[in-house]
Amino acid sequence: MRKKRKKKGKNEWKGKVEAGTVALTLEPILVEELIDGAVEANRAFAAGFRVELEIGAIADAQVRGDFDRLIQVLTNLISNACKHSPSEGTVTVAVERRGDQLAGQLAAHARPAAGDHGELAREILHDALPCPSLGRR
Repeated sequence: MRKKRKKKGKNEWKGKVEAGTVALTLEPILVEELIDGAVEANRAFAAGFRVELEIGAIADAQVRGDFDRLIQVLTNLISNACKHSPSEGTVTVAVERRGDQLAGQLAAHARPAAGDHGELAREILHDALPCPSLGRR
C-alpha cells in the first residue's frame, strides 16, 4: 500500500525558501511572457468548464523570479478561477503598473442574465504585488 504524501503547508514552503533548501532559478522575466504562458497552459482546462480565458492589459515590465514557480502559482490561480466561474463565463488576467510595483487582477465575468442591467463581475484576485521592475523592454 502506498503512503499518502503529506501536502506541504504555506509555512513549510516559506521556511524552506528562507532556509535556502528550495532551489529557485532567479532570472529576469517579461511579465507579458509569464501571463501568456500561464493563460495558454490553462486554455484546455478552461474549455472543460466552458469558460473563456482572456488577457487584459499587461504592464510592459520585467520581474526577477523563478519562471517555473511563477507559472505554477499563476496556473493554480487561473484554474481556480475557471472552476468557480459560471459556465459560458470569461476569466480575464491583467497586470498594471502602480509606481514601482505591479498589481495583478484575475476577474471572472458572467454573461448578463435576462433583466440584468450590466455585466456581473466577481473579482477573484486583486492584489498589489511587491515586484519592483527591472526595467522596460
